[in-house]
Amino acid sequence: MHGPLRAAFLLSPLAVSCLAGTAAAQEPEWRIGSFAWMAGLEGRVAANGVAEDSFDGLNDGLELSGWSVSAEWRRGPLSVFGDLTQVQVQTADALYDAPSMTIHDGAVRATFVEFGAGGELCRFGAGHLDLFAGARFCDVECVVRRRPWTLHTMTSSSDATWLDTVLGLRSELQLAEDWQLGLRGDLGGSFPGFSWQLQASLERRFAMGSFAVGWRYLDIDYEDHRLSYDAALSGPFVGLLLRF
Repeated sequence: MHGPLRAAFLLSPLAVSCLAGTAAAQEPEWRIGSFAWMAGLEGRVAANGVAEDSFDGLNDGLELSGWSVSAEWRRGPLSVFGDLTQVQVQTADALYDAPSMTIHDGAVRATFVEFGAGGELCRFGAGHLDLFAGARFCDVECVVRRRPWTLHTMTSSSDATWLDTVLGLRSELQLAEDWQLGLRGDLGGSFPGFSWQLQASLERRFAMGSFAVGWRYLDIDYEDHRLSYDAALSGPFVGLLLRF
């Protein structure tokens, strides 16, 4: 883990503990969410040295699907949260590479589990800014298929599992009586990986929760002897968030 990230991660529980007295006097709130994420993949992946770089964001050449569920407990300035996300992206049609006279396609399946805790750093008008620390469990599988025009299809697949330490900031800003803006950014690190994430959402509140739309961007750079993954998952999401 990088030195500054390690120091911030170790010191963040001290900052959170200083807020415990304020939280004890406030009622807790639970937030449970379910979202569909239309995530495209842009970047380069390789399975056992066989590269597939035909992924190109949100376009007609990709079949994509993703979903996530989240849970958060919040009491005053303190919060504990968790999130489960699954994504599958694959080329819808095989692509032809003229220089090598090769037809190729690929698929990436990924599961991410995030969990952490945080505390409020400051309040500003109708909003607040939180610092949080936690971890992101990553399970990524890559399948690459190549077929030279004179030969049979060659398929290569590999997968990897690792855990990133995560440190980030998030903010909620009340725009109007029933409208709320949410922002989040984090950095994750492990050996031999690095990741960062940005997320923005707009929520329309109702009696028991809110309807949310937004955009999520997750960039991961990971490499070992079997899997090389240097790509970003990015796209809009929509879902419901219950509060009680």
